[in-house]
Amino acid sequence: MRKARTEKEKAIREKIIPELYANEYNKFIGFEVMELSPTYSKSRIKCDTRLHNSYGSIHGGHFCLLLMPWQVLQAA
Repeated sequence: MRKARTEKEKAIREKIIPELYANEYNKFIGFEVMELSPTYSKSRIKCDTRLHNSYGSIHGGHFCLLLMPWQVLQAA
């Protein structure tokens, strides 16, 4: 992850990232923050068989989780 450009961005990262990594569900799915700033976020999950639905594809609920950092930033 690149270095924070502003104090606001640094403060957001210091608050949000530990909360995201402390979440048990995020640990289960291998959630990882790639980038996080006031206007942009990029994250990924490990798409292994634990996240598959009965058809063998990734369950849609797991993709919704990728929206979470943006929602948290909007509330901050």
